[in-house]
Amino acid sequence: MTAHPPCSLSTRRCKSDTSTSPPQLCRGAKKFVLGTGNAAWVLGTTMLVMVMPLVFEIDREQQQIEMETMQGIQGGAMKL
Repeated sequence: MTAHPPCSLSTRRCKSDTSTSPPQLCRGAKKFVLGTGNAAWVLGTTMLVMVMPLVFEIDREQQQIEMETMQGIQGGAMKL
């Protein structure tokens, strides 16, 4: 048996009738789900690479400010 070459959208001919048959509907739904999955993967990866380091840096800076505030409070109490 010989393998058929993959169909490309440019060589595919559409039927002239406008009704959507169940196989076309299933194909469209599958395409939508796969596209949504790809978009979710890109968004998730972008969040991990670009946004999470920023979140960690903001948290670290906040902890440093709290530590300096606590040291200032303790230092002021010792001078009294």
